[in-house]
Amino acid sequence: MILGADFQTSSVAETPIAVKQWAENTNYRLENSQTKDEFLQNLMAAHINFEQIHPFEDGNGRTGRELINLELAKNEMPFLIIPIQ
Repeated sequence: MILGADFQTSSVAETPIAVKQWAENTNYRLENSQTKDEFLQNLMAAHINFEQIHPFEDGNGRTGRELINLELAKNEMPFLIIPIQ
């Protein structure tokens, strides 16, 4: 669960299939993006979907941000940087 969230994350039993479906959908959407803007929109949607699955007991946010940067690096785009405030 995510404290303060107004949605239910995937159960332990649902998580493997949810992650598989997420990966397949994300790969399809990113590979078929027609523009950089569409790619970024699809990448951000994939991040939100990943966080809603919440597959790990700890580290979901860090893992999700690293997945964003992996895809950005693969496409020779600048990394996501979130400043400390």
